[in-house]
Amino acid sequence: ISRRRPPRAIPGLRTEPFSLYFKSQSHVLLPQKMYPFKIEGNNKPLNIFIVPIGRDRDGVLYEAVFN
Repeated sequence: ISRRRPPRAIPGLRTEPFSLYFKSQSHVLLPQKMYPFKIEGNNKPLNIFIVPIGRDRDGVLYEAVFN
């Protein structure tokens, strides 16, 4: 799941900021910090900073912002 944020007028900015959202079915709340994510086709995990932003009966929603 992803959502684009409005573009910012910053000189030299090469890409548009964006967010990725991750839904966990676990009800265990992970604290905001860097977590290693396994990327298909890549042997090294990618460390991504995620923040919990919501919880419902189905689990926890996390956001990673890239800017």
